Amino acid sequence: MPADTELGQYEEKLRHCEQKYYSLFNETNDGIFLMTLEGVHFEVNKRAASMLGYTVEELLGLSFRDIVHEDEMNDAESRLETMKSGGVLPLYERTFKHKDGTLLPVELNVALIKDRDGTPLYIQSIVRDLSERKKFERELRESEELYRLLAENAKDVIATVGLDLRLTYVSPSIENLLGFNADELVSRSIMDLIKPESIEVVTKALEEALELEKTVGKDGYDAPPLEVEVFHKNGQILWAEVSRVFLRDIEERPTGILVIVRNIMKRKLMEEALQRSERRYREMIELNPEGIGIVDFDEKILFSNQAFAEMLGYEPQELQGMSILDFATPESVERVKAQTENRRNGLSTTYQLELITRTGYHRFIRVSGVPWRDDDGRLSGTISVIIDITERVRAEIALSATNRDLELYTSLLRHDLRNDLQIVLAQAEAASILLPQESDVVRVCEVTRHAAERMRQLINTFESPEGMFADNVLDLLDSRARSAEKAHHGLKVTVTTNEERTKLKIAHGRLLPALFDNLLRNSYQHAGPDVTVDMRVSIDNDKVFIDVTDSGPGIPVDGRSTIFQRNLTGIGKGQGLYLCRRIAEAYGGSIRLLDESSSKGTTFRIILPLSFR
Repeated sequence: MPADTELGQYEEKLRHCEQKYYSLFNETNDGIFLMTLEGVHFEVNKRAASMLGYTVEELLGLSFRDIVHEDEMNDAESRLETMKSGGVLPLYERTFKHKDGTLLPVELNVALIKDRDGTPLYIQSIVRDLSERKKFERELRESEELYRLLAENAKDVIATVGLDLRLTYVSPSIENLLGFNADELVSRSIMDLIKPESIEVVTKALEEALELEKTVGKDGYDAPPLEVEVFHKNGQILWAEVSRVFLRDIEERPTGILVIVRNIMKRKLMEEALQRSERRYREMIELNPEGIGIVDFDEKILFSNQAFAEMLGYEPQELQGMSILDFATPESVERVKAQTENRRNGLSTTYQLELITRTGYHRFIRVSGVPWRDDDGRLSGTISVIIDITERVRAEIALSATNRDLELYTSLLRHDLRNDLQIVLAQAEAASILLPQESDVVRVCEVTRHAAERMRQLINTFESPEGMFADNVLDLLDSRARSAEKAHHGLKVTVTTNEERTKLKIAHGRLLPALFDNLLRNSYQHAGPDVTVDMRVSIDNDKVFIDVTDSGPGIPVDGRSTIFQRNLTGIGKGQGLYLCRRIAEAYGGSIRLLDESSSKGTTFRIILPLSFR
């Protein structure tokens, strides 16, 4: 065989082996942890991560000390040292800590992995979740304890009775049931122990059994247990279940009755409690303020509580047998049918319907439907909780109309403002041309023109979708600085950084220029004439920091806590800084006032996320 062919076969076998290994590693139901000799996990499978509530990436790099319960840490460290020194550990149990803080019992199979030369490489732990087994063990102990108590304290009474209903034998357990000892009851009639209301039941059952004995024979009937009320020695009345069968002579003729008596007082109390619970449940369903209904797969209404019936303008009994399709609008009919198919497939869903009430009123409802099974356990329809959301839907419709009006108003406002600004720009441009260049009026016109131009640019930002694209923060700051200097006479703005320009990419949004325009306007308005502003840019991890410092008098101490609040007036307060905060937060950033080390100057720090696109 050629060498390259043989090599290819080995490579194919190796790939096949690796695939089987990784499949076993990732798909096994046990957690597999590979950790360094210092106890740090460097590889884990998916089951290990899900067992502890982590992702695989979160678990990598964690030490076993991060997941072992503190009370077992000393033992864990000791076992680690034993492994590293060449010792072999049998299977043992350990308590791990889930990511959410809950405790997880596990079983560990730990092995030290070595290379061919016997040099320890790493430690492998195969971890099995014992929570279910522990739960079963606990339930088993509880169950065994329950059965032990039942065996010792609730044993059935075995007795024999003649056809004259006199007791001929009673087991000692009768004392636990009725307080009598066996000797006290032998030869007494069972009628002495039965409440008068139950005597008729016992007599009738005996007469029927003897009559059936004559007509169909001993194998022709099966007597069901009787439930009777009996007297305790202390006068208390108890419920007992009596199973009985005829005792027969050699010729198979009845000569007496073998009875087994069981105390069913607890069961009777539970039945009464269940009846009360069912009554409360019915009341809860019938009086629930939310609608509850059951509809079969033919869309027929099988049950409706009062609330659902009232939504449609009916009484509950009137709705039974009607079709839910009788109330659905044409647009909702297909949705009802589609949801019925979901229920046939065992799916639970929440959806919205529009129904027409008895009076013709259109009502919107939210339906949370789950599959409903009949008494035989077969899927038979939908049981739903129905909430009337008519007011909310109508409010949403009204809000949508308001938003349309607002959008139209905004469009008209932009149109009119743009036209008016165009007039301002034209007039300012004309004044600049017609007036002497050294005139102060020309300077005022120039400032007016740049302010109007900036307003027009702000309006233009809303003419197209915002989108998200990488932009250089220095380009943004330079453009806003130059615009501010032209709009505010005497303002000087510098932009500095020690960072590489190519790294200063931010996720730019259309409102970010307005943030810096407002900050620079704020400095011009409150810092006095000939103010200077330094905008310094730096990077920390994935954030860009922009410190905006002016040469003004600073913000009074008593005004600093409220400068970013809305609709406040006064020095250091106002709508502009509130808008700055809202814009920064809208683009994943923040703005805050830095502590001022002197009485002069104010520094705002804007933090924005860097873009790596």
